Amino acid sequence: CEVNFMGDSTRNKQFAHWIYQNFPPKYYPKILVLADGLGELSYSLTARAYKVESYEGKPRLVRRKIGKRSSDFSYHKDYFMGTEDIPDISLIVGMHPDEATDILIQYAKDKSLPFAVVPCCVKSFKVKIKGDDPWLRYLKSIVKFSHEIRDTRLPIRGKNLLIWGKPK
Repeated sequence: CEVNFMGDSTRNKQFAHWIYQNFPPKYYPKILVLADGLGELSYSLTARAYKVESYEGKPRLVRRKIGKRSSDFSYHKDYFMGTEDIPDISLIVGMHPDEATDILIQYAKDKSLPFAVVPCCVKSFKVKIKGDDPWLRYLKSIVKFSHEIRDTRLPIRGKNLLIWGKPK
């Protein structure tokens, strides 16, 4: 049995499909994507008619994949710190965004935005937590009073628990 530590190669397409089903572009036209690595999630979302604003602290974007939709895509080669003011964002998302996970959820709370995140590692710039369960409890505690929070499993290998919420 081969173990793939990098996760499922379809994870960004599966996540984009889930976003499309649950947050259609008609009602959520502009998405903030954090820590998108190669830009695969952004590409999958622009292909589904979303406008995307993306922040990546370790830029590795494969620009050729964005192609015709480049006017619908803005890429920032910088870490997202949660102090940025980005107009017209209707949803914030992250697929295994590492240190940006709790920042993503805090920003959703501060701006009263819906969010969807698939946490990967127990990493944070702000807190020191050990273990998956305490990490997930901490993430949910950030928005427990401001958002209705749900869990969903994506049909992918590896870390597939999707935490999402909408403002109450």
